[in-house]
Amino acid sequence: MIEKIKDITLALTNKSYLSALALALTLPDICGQIEYPDLKKKNGERNIRKQYVAWFDDWVNEYFADNTGWIEDGSKANNPYFT
Repeated sequence: MIEKIKDITLALTNKSYLSALALALTLPDICGQIEYPDLKKKNGERNIRKQYVAWFDDWVNEYFADNTGWIEDGSKANNPYFT
């Protein structure tokens, strides 16, 4: 994981923004797979979407809130900039 982060930084330094973005978008997938291994489809396959969304909501969502703030329990942005 550290190597991926270093590669993202290197891509940004070299102004390879598309490469940096593509690599950065793999991080929630990897983290979601590690943190939520039990989120699976009925056929037993990994539910990548649910893992990705769960990880994003738990770790990143709060940084994308607009000026309307968060839902009542404070767990998610009312109107996030990024979903």
